[in-house]
Amino acid sequence: MSRREELTGPFLPKATLELLARTSPSLFPLRSRNIGLQLDKFGVYAANDASMRIQKDALQDVTKIGGDKRLLVDLIKRRRGMLAAIGAHTVRMRTAGPLTLHLARAGTWENAGICLHPMSGFAYMPGSGLKGMVRAWAETVWAGQQPDPEVAWRRIEQLFGYATNSETHKIATKERGWRPEVVPVPDGSAAGRLVFHEAWPTVWPNLVVDVANIHYAKYYRGEDAPGDWDSPVPVYFLSMSQGAEFEFAVSDRARNEDGSLELAISWLVDALQAEGAGAKTAAGYGRFCQSGKEKIEIPEAVTQVSYDLELVSPAFLAGASQQESDCELRGSTLRGLLRWWWRTMFAGLVGCDTLRGLEAAVWGSSSIGSPLRIAVQVQKSLRPVQFDKSEVFLRKLGIRKRRNDHIATLGLYYTSYGMAEQKRWCQPPGSSWKMSITAKDGFLQQSDETTCRLDAKDIIKQASAAMWLLAQYGGIGSKSRKGFGSLNPIQVEGVASLNDCTTLAQGLLRKWNVALSSDAPYAPSLAEAFEMPSIRTAWENPWFACHILGKVHREAALDLKRNERIVLGLPRKGQSVRGVDRHASTVHWSLGRNANGPFDVRLMAFPSPKLLRWDKCCSALKTYSQEARARIYSHRNSRAAGPGIIHDESLRSPAPVPPPSRTPKAGDQVEVLLLEEKTKKGKWKALHEDSGLKGVVQDDIPLKVEPGKRLPLFVHSINELRGDIIFRHKPQSRISRSGRNVRRKPSDSRRRRRRRR
Repeated sequence: MSRREELTGPFLPKATLELLARTSPSLFPLRSRNIGLQLDKFGVYAANDASMRIQKDALQDVTKIGGDKRLLVDLIKRRRGMLAAIGAHTVRMRTAGPLTLHLARAGTWENAGICLHPMSGFAYMPGSGLKGMVRAWAETVWAGQQPDPEVAWRRIEQLFGYATNSETHKIATKERGWRPEVVPVPDGSAAGRLVFHEAWPTVWPNLVVDVANIHYAKYYRGEDAPGDWDSPVPVYFLSMSQGAEFEFAVSDRARNEDGSLELAISWLVDALQAEGAGAKTAAGYGRFCQSGKEKIEIPEAVTQVSYDLELVSPAFLAGASQQESDCELRGSTLRGLLRWWWRTMFAGLVGCDTLRGLEAAVWGSSSIGSPLRIAVQVQKSLRPVQFDKSEVFLRKLGIRKRRNDHIATLGLYYTSYGMAEQKRWCQPPGSSWKMSITAKDGFLQQSDETTCRLDAKDIIKQASAAMWLLAQYGGIGSKSRKGFGSLNPIQVEGVASLNDCTTLAQGLLRKWNVALSSDAPYAPSLAEAFEMPSIRTAWENPWFACHILGKVHREAALDLKRNERIVLGLPRKGQSVRGVDRHASTVHWSLGRNANGPFDVRLMAFPSPKLLRWDKCCSALKTYSQEARARIYSHRNSRAAGPGIIHDESLRSPAPVPPPSRTPKAGDQVEVLLLEEKTKKGKWKALHEDSGLKGVVQDDIPLKVEPGKRLPLFVHSINELRGDIIFRHKPQSRISRSGRNVRRKPSDSRRRRRRRR
């Protein structure tokens, strides 16, 4: 069907529709339809480029159906009476993040479904899935903590049942088994005692449209390298938001008072908190906490580590709707960023195919489950701010706008292009989260016959190193490569530098017997990256800091040749390179602050083989980094005009009085740093680090000097507005305050010679 109006439903015989129409003029409005029928029968399908947009619209129609809440109350009352009659034990758990399940169920939309009650239409969790989750927890975690493994496994088999043919994949002699060899598989089969009932919501749960962005589809299919030139593909699906309460129930067929139900409930609670239920659990979906408690309590038996993440610059976060309601950090977003930074550790050490296998073993793939799980919990949430280009908004940010300034060229808007035009919501600085990483042993498929076991602690180390890189050099949300969404640096044991990350990766490859490769660079790699040392500034207002970074980026970009500016990202108007229609920026800006002090600025650039020839790409990024460093020094003592907003109801205290300028004057002798670049005539260029001004040395330097050497020079002239400065090795006799040479009055003999002429 080409038009959505052609499928309005309900789909009933014509005679029945005519009969109903006599008593119901508005036949079955959207809010009164069955959710399952609306999802599976009323959606409009289009197999073209607009299919994802149409799928999103169709799923939004599903979320508008409220359901029969009074019916659910009556059903829960009857269900609780049944559970009490059979002696079932119940526990209430609350979602600590989004929850989705049965995405692959048969329906109109691919990977967009959710488990709905076949009659009433509310979302629920089947008992079969809960039983499998709890059994996996008991076998892989609980049994390993018991003193006698055979007694523990016999208890599990008694409660869950067993079948000989279904147990062979668990034997330790197999490649990926976890059943101890000392515990033989029972002969025959037997049913288990435990019955896991469906988990029902205590209140009708509201469904929301969620989104997953696949950024490197060609890489995962084995068709290309994991570069930043592939376009993301959004996939929309249904989920439940954080805070939905479910009631879980377990009963015992034997009705024995031997503590089996209590043990099963403890397994259930631990598995829901540590592993999660449903789909996308590796990205933080399906995690629960006990009702009445705010935080997840992960058992000590699980290998885990937690980090406190604090936002220090505004972040353009969003879900499927890109509205205030979903302007929050999602676990899937953080997991995708960690995968990217993890790749930079290994891309320069192994070939592309080997990297793909390593990534699947650690982070999972469409055919391999990930042993690593990420969970994000909000610690401090501030009200999102809507980004726009109004004068009032700029004044609240504390950013001056001169009369002749074009608002689109202001630094804040230059690097956030598109955000103000769309009036995107952003999370203000000061928001914080608790990020938990849990892991279990994994497996690396080295060949058709060889499998290497990956220790859970090693997996945790890799994810922690990636988190250190993200907090140190990256950011979260849109425009995170331009300084937005920066996080405060975190402390990771054994990781304090880029060299530590590379050393960690090399050590793990040796441990796994993975050979190093000398292939040419094919993706962003720490081995080929340019790092600008951290620069301390006087900027205290985070919005102003992003504004100055945008200004620095614009000024430094102008110093590149026109054909070299593509290293800062594609697309640009009318530009394409080697058939690449898109390429994210190769430069990563980030901001960090310690103890609420001024901001530190960091820059990291990754050359890309798809933009320019390798040597030209490296040269352009080197030039950009040097120019950017000089520009930051020239702006590092700038201050905001006003307080700058934290969120709508709160303002930061006024900024302190700026310190005196360190800009030298004409005739001053200063210490400078000689740069590698020279003018076309071979003149040296030098940088005055205190002011950030860079210029040419006008006369010759007789000394044998090399780039990077510091030496005293005299300031010949200076223009602060343009940022120009000229140095001399020898001072001139007289220099005016403006920096120009003062002409000497001619002597009497010179006057007489001029008259004769």
